[in-house]
Amino acid sequence: MKSLAAALVLCACGGRVVDEGVAVDASVHDAKPDVVDASTFDTFAKPDVVAPQATTCADVLANGNTTSGDYEVVQNGKTLTVYCDMTIAGGGFTAFFSGVIGSAPLHFEDKNDNCPAPSADCLRHVPGWLPNTTIFAASCGDDAVVFEASLPTIAYFGAGLQKRWQPLANVTAGKGNPNLAYATQIWTGDTSNRGWIISNDDNEPSFTPHTFASAYDWNQTWNFCNGTPSTTAIVRLLYR
Repeated sequence: MKSLAAALVLCACGGRVVDEGVAVDASVHDAKPDVVDASTFDTFAKPDVVAPQATTCADVLANGNTTSGDYEVVQNGKTLTVYCDMTIAGGGFTAFFSGVIGSAPLHFEDKNDNCPAPSADCLRHVPGWLPNTTIFAASCGDDAVVFEASLPTIAYFGAGLQKRWQPLANVTAGKGNPNLAYATQIWTGDTSNRGWIISNDDNEPSFTPHTFASAYDWNQTWNFCNGTPSTTAIVRLLYR
C-alpha cells in the first residue's frame, strides 16, 4: 500500500497538484460557473394567437375584421376568396352574387359557379348547409335592404330551381336610403326566362320603375337601382 506522501505530493508548482506524477490544474476545482443573464430568456413568450378558421364573412367579422373587402374562407373543404360587406346592418355579409345591374356573369340556373372577381363579377350557389333562418341582403350602389327569403327562393339561390315571383319577408334598411316599397318580391325565373329581379310587383311593365335591383338580362326594362335607371351600378346578393 502506498503511503499518503507517495500518493499525493504538493509542490509550489503554480497551484498544481501532482498525483502519481500527473500534474492537474487545481484552479479548475475553484472555478465559478459563468453568470447567465436570465433577462435574455423570454420565459413568458406565448405563441401567436391564431384566429379560428372562417367559414363565412360572419366568422371573418367575429375574428376582428371590420373592413369590407376580399377574404379567404373555407367551405366544404375548399378555400374560397369571397367578398365580405361589413357595412350592411352591422356587417358580416357574404356576397354570393356580384355584377353590373341588368346582366349576370352566370345564372343560378346554371350548374357551375363563376367568380373571377368576388366584389364585381361573381356567382356562387349558396351552400346547402345554410339554415332556413339565414338572413339575406341585396345591395345596389350605396343602398341595401335586408330580408328573409322563402324556401323556394333559397332553393333558387342554391340549385337554380325556378319558382317565378316569391315574397320577401321582414324587409328592412341595411344601409343608405333604400325604398323598402321597391323590395317586396324577387323573381326566381321561369323556364328559359332566367335571372333575378327584386321589385314591388309582378312583371307588368308599368311597374318596372319600382325595382330595387336586378340581374335580369333578357331585356332592359328592369334596369333600376333603388328606383333610379342605371346600367352601371354594382348589385350584390349576400347572406349572413
